Amino acid sequence: FPGIVEAASSVHCCMLRHAHHVGDWNDYRAGFRWHKLTAAANRAGFIWQGEAHRALADALAARHVWTWLDEYKAENEDSDIPF
Repeated sequence: FPGIVEAASSVHCCMLRHAHHVGDWNDYRAGFRWHKLTAAANRAGFIWQGEAHRALADALAARHVWTWLDEYKAENEDSDIPF
């Protein structure tokens, strides 16, 4: 794992992206409220293929949420979803 992040051209957080999409603003933290990966995955229609909070299942769920957000952004030109 060392060196992989440094070698990437860019790194973005799926859950930060999802939080921006949902849009629940938190004045205290001056940012969008984050949601659990399980909630984001369920909203995106992900069917769990393993136990949540296990590495592979969570990675597949995060990939599904990212792809779902990409599709939403492509279908909604006025979307302000980042990245």
